[in-house]
Amino acid sequence: PTPWSALQILRCTSTRCAVLYDKKMSITDVAMNSGFSSLSAFNRTFKTVKACSPSDYRRQRESMVQALLMQG
Repeated sequence: PTPWSALQILRCTSTRCAVLYDKKMSITDVAMNSGFSSLSAFNRTFKTVKACSPSDYRRQRESMVQALLMQG
């Protein structure tokens, strides 16, 4: 990857993207706090890195947490 795309990937995989776990923060806020200049750039990079959209990732994580809570 180019240096720019490597930086975008790093931003997307950094701990700053972990705030996707916090439903109180919008995905736009997550994108801006991660250093992206636009939501579309964040979505595009996130899809490249995680193979799903940020909102799908959030939903999948919520489903997984709910399943674990129901087991326990």
